[in-house]
Amino acid sequence: MEEQSYLDLVRSLVDGSSAARSQVERLYRSLRASNDDGAHELMDALAEAAKQSAPAMETLLGLVQQHSLAMPAIRRVLINPADVDDTEQAALASVALRLNQFDGRSRFTTWLYTVASNEAKSLLRMRSRRPATGAELPETGYLARLSTLLGQRDMIDRALEQLPEKFREVLIAREVRQLDYEEIAATLDLPVGTVRSRLHRARELMATSITELNTNG
Repeated sequence: MEEQSYLDLVRSLVDGSSAARSQVERLYRSLRASNDDGAHELMDALAEAAKQSAPAMETLLGLVQQHSLAMPAIRRVLINPADVDDTEQAALASVALRLNQFDGRSRFTTWLYTVASNEAKSLLRMRSRRPATGAELPETGYLARLSTLLGQRDMIDRALEQLPEKFREVLIAREVRQLDYEEIAATLDLPVGTVRSRLHRARELMATSITELNTNG
C-alpha cells in the first residue's frame, strides 16, 4: 500500500468511518508482522491525524499499548515489573498530552521511544531520591547471588540506579531478562563483543558501588 493510501485510510478514520479503526488495526498488524516499513508510515500518518482527532488519538494509543511499542525503551531502564507497567501508562498519557510536539522530522516510533525513556528515567530519579526497599527485585542470576551474599536487596537496587545507562541496560538484559549475548546484541543493536565487555564492566561497577554503599551506610 502506498503512503497516500495510508493517509486516505487515516482520513476515513478522522471522518468518523466506523470500519476505519478496525481497518487501521488490521493493516498495522499485517505490516508489522511482515516487517514492512509501511508500519512506520501508517503510525506517522496516524500521529499527525491524532493531533486534531479523538478517534485517531484513541486508535494511536490503542496500537501503542496493544503492540507494547513503548516497552523496549522502558525495559532498558527499569526492572521492577510494577514500575514498568506504571511507566507504560505514564508514557501513553505523555503521548496524549504532548503529541503536538511531534514534528514529523523523525518517525513517530522514534519520538515515542524518547518519551517512554524519559518517563522511565524520571521514575528512576524519583526512586533514587528515597531509600529503596528492594521488595520487587527479581531473584535471578548474578543479582540473586549478590542478594544472597549481602542480605540487603535495597543496596542492590541503589547500586543498579547508580550504573550508567549503557551498563545497566546490558546487566538487566542478561541477569533479569535472562537473554543470551546474541539476543542482547540484537536487542540493543550492539556487537556481541561490546555486550561482553559492557557486561564485564557493569559487574565491576556494581561491585564498586556496593562496596562504597556498604562503607558509607
